[in-house]
Order: sequence, then C-alpha cells, then structure tokens
Amino acid sequence: MRERGGKMGKILALNVLFSVLLLSQNMMAWTDYEAVSIIAYTRLTSRDSVEQGVLVLVNEAVFAYFNSTQKTFLLRPSATAGFSVLEASERMYCVSEVTNAFPRQKDYLDRLIKQTNRAKPPKLSPSGNVYSHVPAMEASPNYLYCYATGFYPGDIEISFLLNGRPFLGPTESSDLVYGQDWTFRVFKYISILPHPGEEYACLVNHSSIAQPKITYWRPEVSKTTGASVLLTAVVAVVAVATGGTLGCFISLLIWRRLIVQAK
Repeated sequence: MRERGGKMGKILALNVLFSVLLLSQNMMAWTDYEAVSIIAYTRLTSRDSVEQGVLVLVNEAVFAYFNSTQKTFLLRPSATAGFSVLEASERMYCVSEVTNAFPRQKDYLDRLIKQTNRAKPPKLSPSGNVYSHVPAMEASPNYLYCYATGFYPGDIEISFLLNGRPFLGPTESSDLVYGQDWTFRVFKYISILPHPGEEYACLVNHSSIAQPKITYWRPEVSKTTGASVLLTAVVAVVAVATGGTLGCFISLLIWRRLIVQAK
C-alpha cells in the first residue's frame, strides 16, 4: 500500500507540475489549450541510426522535450526551467518512466525491421508555400515565411535567396512536427524590408527530390498605397468634422482628387 500510495503521489505531483507550467506567467500563454499530448518515440533515421525522444505537445506545438544528454525535460521557449519545480526524487521518477519505455520501443522497432525485411516507407516530396506575415508595403518591416509540408522522412533543408543570391540575414525555424499520416511539416522565416523589383526565393532540399524545389515571392507594393492611407485619414477627419450629407459629399470630392493625383 505504501509503495502504491507513493506512486500515486508522484503521478499527482506530475499532473500538478504540468498545470503549473501551463499557467505560469513567465512562460508563453498556454491557457487557451485544447489538447496536451506526451509522445515518446523511437525512430530509424535515413542514415539507419536509431533516434529516441519524448515531446510534450500543447495544441500540436512543442512545449517541452526530453534531453537525453542531460537526462531531464527542457521547456520551450525557455530551456532553463526544466523540471526544477519538482523534488529530486520526483524528477528521478519521471526520468525513469521515460527511459524505461525506450528499451521496449527499441525492441518493437527491431522486430518490425526484421519482419518487414528492412523495407522502408516510400519517400514523399515536400510541398512548399511562401507568404508574408502582412501585406507588403515598401520599406515596411515584415516577415517572409517558407512552409514545407507533407514530406517523409524528416530530413529537410530550407534556405532563402534575395535577387538570386543567398540571404545573409538570420533565419528562424519552427520545430519539426509530424502528423497522423506520418508526414512532417516545418517552416522557416526571415525579417525583410521589401522594395519593388526585389525577388525572394525559398529553396527546399529533401532526400526525395534530386534538385531543390524553388518557390519565388515578389513584393507587390501598390503605387497608391500612400494615397490610400491619406484618403482613409482625410475621410475620417472630414466625416467627424462635418457629419451627415455634407461630410460625405466633401469626402467624395477629396477621394476623386486623390485618385487622379495617384494616377
């Protein structure tokens, strides 16, 4: 009974821990979550090496992962807190529960490889999509995303070009996520200041394709953007200042004049 009660207490402590992590004000806001999943996996990489890990997903986004070198869990985006809120004995219990599952998974993987004569799933090429965070405005800060989906296995390289040359700025990446169909998805993004005439490109390289897939993106900056912004401000001021039919009439005249000037 004492041993059973001790295990129940540790499981309860683990549940409380996740509640604390999800509601912590020092972390990202995870209060609006729909699903929390804990996934322990053992997989055979494209280089025939075995990789094992554990992920904690909140709304399909990685919240924490198991660091096999440090033998503990690390939180994202802050990878410093770990499981420090637990006592040492409770942390050891959590780690042992994870590590004890790995030999079983490795045994299952070895059996599967033997029974299938090392047959591997077919490789699936990625689909790429490039888009900006907000509609492009000349010299206005923006983010450019390259989103690759539906590929297998998970080894993939994504890079950016600017006017045919490698983009020299920093590149940020999401976590590699896989779905129920076993295909992977990931995106990378860069910070840009778009100008008319520029050409950005996203290069996606994967083991399923002989040549990188290239997707181009050109900023479509409207020449009437400035006039449109000025029009909105002027119409709002006139409508408030004059009101009623007279305000609408004056706004219409200003709108026609701005359109003529923009042309």
